[in-house]
Amino acid sequence: MYASFSPDDDAPVTYTFRCPVGHAFKQWILYDLKFNVNKSGYITRYFRVTSAPNDGSEEIVELPEDPPSLRTAYRQAIRAMDANANLAAAAIFRRALQIVTRDLLGAKPANLAKELREVVDTQYNGGTVTANFADIGYIVK
Repeated sequence: MYASFSPDDDAPVTYTFRCPVGHAFKQWILYDLKFNVNKSGYITRYFRVTSAPNDGSEEIVELPEDPPSLRTAYRQAIRAMDANANLAAAAIFRRALQIVTRDLLGAKPANLAKELREVVDTQYNGGTVTANFADIGYIVK
């Protein structure tokens, strides 16, 4: 005799995402745990364990080859996000942004807010850096 099948509610769940631009797939492996809240019901919390693919998924062709420190910073930030180290990822994204302002757009070394203001209206790769770039970069800062 076999016992009847009972699903394990605590097993990890896989969610698959597709990038709308590059059409690449990414999977997150999560635990969705339900907690009893004051006898009024349950609340569900999601905890990400990992994502797949992990290595190499952070490569994007839009990043220039030079300076190589930009690609390095970007890869490290994505790996930090995959490890759920979100504060570390934010700090490394900030570093990548500073590489963009200094090495690609030619800002004089200062604090990041001044560098972002300085690069507005700078020409790069056939386009002009707008104030939106500076505003969004300030949020990252």
